[in-house]
Amino acid sequence: MSTTSMSAIASFDDSRSLIAKAPLPVVYTAAQKALAECYALDECKAWADKAAALESYARQSDDETLLNLAKRIKGRAIRRCGQLLKEMEGRKGGDRKSNGGRPPVDSRKAAGDAAGLSDHQRKQALRIATISEESFNEQIDSDIPPTLTELAVQGTNKKPVPLFDLEGISPADFQVATKVLGSVADLAMMAAVTDPEQVARGMKANEKPAFCIDLDKALAWLTRLKGVMACTHTAI
Repeated sequence: MSTTSMSAIASFDDSRSLIAKAPLPVVYTAAQKALAECYALDECKAWADKAAALESYARQSDDETLLNLAKRIKGRAIRRCGQLLKEMEGRKGGDRKSNGGRPPVDSRKAAGDAAGLSDHQRKQALRIATISEESFNEQIDSDIPPTLTELAVQGTNKKPVPLFDLEGISPADFQVATKVLGSVADLAMMAAVTDPEQVARGMKANEKPAFCIDLDKALAWLTRLKGVMACTHTAI
């Protein structure tokens, strides 16, 4: 443990004396530096525990400024725990034979257990560690820093569940087909109730040339689409 971290944690033990000795921005800057230089999981866990105690005191004192300071330090401490755990990359130690028939030991879990992290805290730390540095800093230093739960949600890798089964169709193709289905259905509905001669009578002379060009393009595209679709049904 570094001298800076040891002195910082020692001064963090008594929240009242901490507040009296230095302005909160100075305290936060010192905590940031100590955590950035922290390479011991149990030390980071100690920071998180002390920040949680400070957070509880701030809530009881109804001190919002102190509360936000505690949340920021706790968030950084738990994120640092996650970063250290991620460096282990879930390595397995030993095998069934060397472990007396037991499953191989997960080094992340073993390290978390040794540092006093619960399974929930370990998973939460790993999820928070996946948030980009820029995004995390922006959120944790905002006027209302997020809770650990709110941060952890951002670090989950859950894939969005589609509203319905696309049956193997790509989302982009499905979107285009949906648009065309609606447009052609609208055109068919209009054709069923609209007299072409009435359309021709109601169109100005200067509008007809451009309309005829568009009509040719539309007819050519619809004919091509009908061939691609291999349509066998005919209008009744």
